[in-house]
Amino acid sequence: MKNWTDSELFDALCRGETDALNFIYRKFEPEVRQWICRNSGTPDEAADVFQEALLTIFDSYCGQQRQMSSFGGLLFNICRNKWLSQLRKNKRHEVVRMDVPERYQDTDDDLLARAIAAEEDFARQEALDKTFAMLSELCRNLLALVAQGLKPNDIVERLGMTNANAVYQRKKACIDRWRTLFHQHYAQKTTP
Repeated sequence: MKNWTDSELFDALCRGETDALNFIYRKFEPEVRQWICRNSGTPDEAADVFQEALLTIFDSYCGQQRQMSSFGGLLFNICRNKWLSQLRKNKRHEVVRMDVPERYQDTDDDLLARAIAAEEDFARQEALDKTFAMLSELCRNLLALVAQGLKPNDIVERLGMTNANAVYQRKKACIDRWRTLFHQHYAQKTTP
């Protein structure tokens, strides 16, 4: 079995190398599963959290320059934060033992913060996409044309509207509707 460095693990994960994934699962998944099971979780929940954490690392770090101290530490901290968040979300008020293995205590807090921020950005973008799809076809088309930088008179011709003033009024109404839908949808996803 190859002994992977932290940098090699990040790079191999980004390339989707099977050997690296097998190594990551063999080396880190048992400790994550054990910790989650000791803290009110099941093996299936632990497997889901572990998979989500790997996806978070993949989405947050692949294709970017990164400075890291410990792949395992970052992975464990993301898993821990996801599990604690899930406990809060499910309103489980269990006492969580925070007996994290010593070797994971010195992870790069900046990397963890960026991973959490990337996950929040992803959830926000997903909410924007979903709520945009809830708009009427006219609103979606109008906002897409505005985003492309078309002038109001060109939009009037393409959408068969009466005049440029109608474009401005409809644009404001569509943005207001999208904002309302977004706040309703996003607030539901982020409320514990």
